[in-house]
Amino acid sequence: MDSVHDSNHNYEQNDHKGGNNMRREYRDRIQRNDMNDRSRPQMPDRRKDPVKERLANVSGPTTNLQIKEGNEPKKFTGRCRLFVGNLPNTITEEEFTAMFKPYGETAEVFLNISKGFGFVKLDTRQHAEAAKAALDFSLKDGKYLRVRFATHGAALKVKNLNPWVSNELLETAFSIFGDVERAVVIVDDRGRPVGEGIVEYARKQSAQQALKRCTDGCFILTRESREERRKDDKLAPIRELCELFIAKCSSLYTPGTNCTIDESLLNFRGRCGFKQYIPNKPAKYGIKVFVLADSATYYFLTGKICIGKDSNYDPNFSVPTNVVLELVKPIENTNRNITTDNCSLRPVLVEPLEQRDEEDGLPEKNFQKNMPEYQKEREMGPRLAEPGSFEFDYANRWKQLYKVEKQKRDNLDKEIMASRRRLDEQMEDSLYEHETNMLREKLRQLEEQSTYYQREREMR
Repeated sequence: MDSVHDSNHNYEQNDHKGGNNMRREYRDRIQRNDMNDRSRPQMPDRRKDPVKERLANVSGPTTNLQIKEGNEPKKFTGRCRLFVGNLPNTITEEEFTAMFKPYGETAEVFLNISKGFGFVKLDTRQHAEAAKAALDFSLKDGKYLRVRFATHGAALKVKNLNPWVSNELLETAFSIFGDVERAVVIVDDRGRPVGEGIVEYARKQSAQQALKRCTDGCFILTRESREERRKDDKLAPIRELCELFIAKCSSLYTPGTNCTIDESLLNFRGRCGFKQYIPNKPAKYGIKVFVLADSATYYFLTGKICIGKDSNYDPNFSVPTNVVLELVKPIENTNRNITTDNCSLRPVLVEPLEQRDEEDGLPEKNFQKNMPEYQKEREMGPRLAEPGSFEFDYANRWKQLYKVEKQKRDNLDKEIMASRRRLDEQMEDSLYEHETNMLREKLRQLEEQSTYYQREREMR
């Protein structure tokens, strides 16, 4: 037994020594690898932003852009893509492509035979329009084809454009995100820009990248002078200073759980285009500022100087609601309580965008002319009803009904606005009542705490 015990003990000692040797070798190998990594030269980070690299090529003066006059339009763009529906099940891809050969070159042909539709892209917009006009409602193996322009999935609408932005500058600026097929600045009937434009990309990924980068960041196309901004911005001389001050205030303090939005009147009697007179304020004359502050410490988090009507406000909401929605952005989705004065937060309504076809309209060939309703309605053509006739009498009744309907809609809009104002007032009253109850509860807790401390002192 003693010999067995000694052998087991020697085995355990050898196993222990072997484990120590393995750990020592593993540690030495790691140290050698670390020394090799330190001695090896560090490779520079090759991950660069391609958008910023392209942006550096167009950051200089943009006064010498190449004017695109008389240049041939780009071929095989998204505006040249056609949708073809109601295709027969017997059609092949060769036959589908041959249908469009007489009207121009084709590319990117897609055919879904089981569902009876396909897509095809022609070389120019003119050729696509010609093919659409010729093949729409044409008979193919007993079926009437439906041909229309496909939806452009890589098109963007650009707003808030400077009056000095041209088609060429718009294309040059947005080409940093990808290949631009078409860029147009929208103008009115007199050729004056309306501040909006359309950019169409060759690839959907480029449009998505442009949308993301412009939404997350600030994409500026021109250098707008102070004189130009003064036309629409009364705060232009000190706009940059105010924004810097507000940004510093927001970054240097973390507010508590309770915040307040209210208006403040800064005492000022000098010459100013947006100076206001508010008799119920202590200063009476001054500059009105909407402020978001911490309720406990009264720290200024952010604010907005009232300079009149703001063109960036959402017309669907009142001015106080727009102010509140703008001021709460720094603390949005942070689960903080916000108390407002004479303002109310209204929920945002989201609805699907209604798609309308204002280009093709409703052509005559879309009607089924063998229907009895169609035959009955089309028995007589356009005419002016003769005064005193049966048609004239009932046509006037319809006009009166339209007039009454418009009056009722106007009255309904007024009632809705009045209901909204009443709801705002009720919300404000309830808010005051809620704050009063909270103060009462706090006073009750303080009284109980005071009574408890008093009893403890008496017991001592």
